[in-house]
Amino acid sequence: MPDGIATSAGRSRRYRSPRLWLSNTTCICTTASLQLQITECVTASCSIRDQLATKKFSSETCGVEGEDRRDLVWVIAIVFGALGLLAFILRCAARLIGPHDWGHDDTVMCFAMVLEIALAGLSIPLTQNGLGLDMWFVPHDNVTEVLRE
Repeated sequence: MPDGIATSAGRSRRYRSPRLWLSNTTCICTTASLQLQITECVTASCSIRDQLATKKFSSETCGVEGEDRRDLVWVIAIVFGALGLLAFILRCAARLIGPHDWGHDDTVMCFAMVLEIALAGLSIPLTQNGLGLDMWFVPHDNVTEVLRE
């Protein structure tokens, strides 16, 4: 019997063979109930690496563009790092020039600025390793690297 036609009690009806149905990405990508079933199966049965690989494959197959915010993360870190540094320099200048003496709060701000500069500096290698991308588009080894830093 040809693919796609079945008979029952003298009547014919059309059906899709599994081979044809699995290759129909439009059907797979647009059927919400099927996507839910796939998600439930993958979540229950697969490792995290396999879940991420499945999500990446699904996104690429269905034409879903991943979000790339690496430039935004980098720009925000640099801009706000520079603004924080400028505010700190102005605070220090006001303390040295003005009538106020150097206090404990100024010392705490020095420690805070060291941490702020370190975090702004970390944004560069972190974005190079995938910070700002959808997690399933980050290579598996880079996920480990980002979490380690």
